[in-house]
Amino acid sequence: MTPYIVVSFQGIDRNPSVESAIHRWVARFEAMRFEVRRAIAILESAGRNRTGVKLSLQLMDGVVRRVVVAHDDPYVAVSDAFRLVRHPLLAAAPASPPRGPGQLVA
Repeated sequence: MTPYIVVSFQGIDRNPSVESAIHRWVARFEAMRFEVRRAIAILESAGRNRTGVKLSLQLMDGVVRRVVVAHDDPYVAVSDAFRLVRHPLLAAAPASPPRGPGQLVA
């Protein structure tokens, strides 16, 4: 799919649907104006019926965020990982001024 997004499955079967979910999450980050230089997601077995996700996101400004998450549902594990990366980025982003009714946006 996208060359700067690397998804690997270790010890579990490849799941194209989960891989697509990872690509959608990266697209969400880019829609929030976080330019992703490289995304690496490693999905692996984290015990009985659990999926572990190791996520590393490198942004264009050089910021690198890494998290490790495990959950029974691989989709929840992926979303939890991206949310853990997103939270500090949103907290550090400058707040945009509130727009009231009738204000023009350039």
